[in-house]
Amino acid sequence: MSSSTTAGTDPSAILARAVEQAVLAPSSHNTQPWLFRIDGESLELYADRARGLRVNDPDDRELTVSCGAALLNARVAAEHAGAALEVELLPDGDGGDLLARARLAGGSSADARLFAAIADRRTYRRPFSDRAVPADALARLEEAAAAEGAWLDVLDGRRRAELVSLVAEGDRTQFADPRWRRELASWMRSRRAGDGLALPRLAAP
Repeated sequence: MSSSTTAGTDPSAILARAVEQAVLAPSSHNTQPWLFRIDGESLELYADRARGLRVNDPDDRELTVSCGAALLNARVAAEHAGAALEVELLPDGDGGDLLARARLAGGSSADARLFAAIADRRTYRRPFSDRAVPADALARLEEAAAAEGAWLDVLDGRRRAELVSLVAEGDRTQFADPRWRRELASWMRSRRAGDGLALPRLAAP
């Protein structure tokens, strides 16, 4: 474990640096559906519903998960700067645009490897090797999920085959819907755009 003070001790500088790292998070269709507001020693995270996917994600579930990933990045960045973020989820209740309010708290430290992974993260869309993931790595992933109040269920055998079948059925259903195809096409971007899906071949299942 290590801590750093690269962002300085000024609260606004720490939070600004946290937002810089937060927006590197993954998001559905790379829509980046978040808005951040810094107010003194607090940071507010809002859902940018104008970037929601009305067909692919009608209930904004993926939008919310994407914002959660950005919030985790912000927490890791603040901890790397030697501070902690105390997070209040859904301050205005369910259905509001304000998803979280975080305040700087006392000193903290973060795993330097986790902070470095923020900038290194990439979405990989090519085939994976057939090499099995080590059991201890899967166990660590399960522990990491549990530490965040979530769960990770590792599928194998029959359950994995069932999931593959469901994913394939979902792909066929989505690509058969012209509204979904139009929405996907609307998020195809030049790499220079900074958001959306950059590779046209992603449209092919």
